[in-house]
Amino acid sequence: PSALYSLGVAWAADRKAWAFPMYDGYGNTIGIRLRTGDGKKFAVTGSRQGIFVSSHAPSPEIFITEGPTDCAALLSVGIYAIGRPSCLGCEDMIRDFVREKRIKRAVIVADADEPGQRGAEKLQPVLRVQSKIWTPPAKDIRAAVIAGIDAKTIGALTKEILWNNC
Repeated sequence: PSALYSLGVAWAADRKAWAFPMYDGYGNTIGIRLRTGDGKKFAVTGSRQGIFVSSHAPSPEIFITEGPTDCAALLSVGIYAIGRPSCLGCEDMIRDFVREKRIKRAVIVADADEPGQRGAEKLQPVLRVQSKIWTPPAKDIRAAVIAGIDAKTIGALTKEILWNNC
C-alpha cells in the first residue's frame, strides 16, 4: 500500500478502477491511467501518456520499469523506480526526468519477451547516463516480487551486468 500511495494511486469509484497519475519528465501531471480489478487498462479522456513517478526523493541510481504496477513492486521492496506506460514510449520524458533529477545511473528492467527487450534497447541510448538492461527471473518484476525476490537479491543479480557508458 505505501508504494501505491507514493505513486499517488487513488480509487476512481465512478470508473470502478484504480487511477495512476502520469507525469512528464519535469513532474507535471499530464494524464491518468485507469486499471480495473481484472487488469483492463485505459486512460481518462484527454490524458497524455506519461511516466509513473514516486513522491520519494530519487536516488542517484534508479530502476525503470514497464508500467505502474511493476514500478510499485520495486518501490515495495525499497528500490527507487519510475515506470513507463509500456515497453515502448516516453523515452524523451524519461531522459528529461533523469537529467532533471541528476540521476547518475539507470537499470532498465525489461520483460523477457521480444517487445520488452526491444523497448529496453531503444531506451538505453536516449538516457545519456550509465545504464544496464536487466531481465528478472520471472514474467516481469511484479511477478518476481510476488514470488519473493527482495532488494538484496535484485542487487546481487544486477551487480555483474556491465554498465553501458552513454
